Amino acid sequence: MKINNQTKVYISASAKPGNFGATVYNNLFKKMGMNCIYIPRVFSDAKKLIEAVKIMNIMGCSVSMPLKGLVIEYLDAIDEIAQKTESVNTIVNNSGYLIGYNADCYGIEKVLQNVQKGTVLIYGAGSVVNSIIFSIKKLGFTDITVTARSFQKANESAKKNGVIAKDINILDDSYGLIINATPASIKSGEHQLFSLLNITEKVFDLVVSPYDTNFIVEAKQRNYKAICGIEMCKYQLQKQFEYYMGFKPDIAEISTIVNDMYCN
Repeated sequence: MKINNQTKVYISASAKPGNFGATVYNNLFKKMGMNCIYIPRVFSDAKKLIEAVKIMNIMGCSVSMPLKGLVIEYLDAIDEIAQKTESVNTIVNNSGYLIGYNADCYGIEKVLQNVQKGTVLIYGAGSVVNSIIFSIKKLGFTDITVTARSFQKANESAKKNGVIAKDINILDDSYGLIINATPASIKSGEHQLFSLLNITEKVFDLVVSPYDTNFIVEAKQRNYKAICGIEMCKYQLQKQFEYYMGFKPDIAEISTIVNDMYCN
């Protein structure tokens, strides 16, 4: 597209930005005839990111870990979900007044809305766990357990969110659903995460990848129900687009772009 002074700029901020957001957004902008552009940018300092958004008059910003919690103190306001989860993944610039939103919860809720409300085991103890627990509680899940490599961190996360924690080395129960909230799913099957496949038949991997992670591949080989992170990301992007533009694009349109770019 031709960029001019009227072009509205949106960015994604991450220590290692990918092209998923840019691919989908720029295709949507083109299809809708919008004079906008979406650009991935490297940022590791929350304060500098917010300064850049204001100085460069960036209209909106997608935020990745570990900035989701760090940016909050520099924003002018955050929505209720971001406040409860202590996590912002979307920043909207309203004439210099920066508002933070959490669109991750919407994505999680959409992909899990039809999953049977049984027991859930979450692997991971990062701040994204706040969003996961908030979302699945909203959906009606009540029997929720957190585990991680570090039991101390898992226990801290569980207490913060009003659920229980268990040591991964002594798990003796089966679970209706296991949610991976770590990058470990791209590693080999020797990682302790993969041992959890022995105590479930349904998995949800938050890792966003155009290809199945090793964790998803092994789950599918066992004929388990497996939900990929990219499915969540489609809905997360749909909600984020609404925060930016005031309306939601059709999820089918987003899926078509993703399938054309990554699955063919």
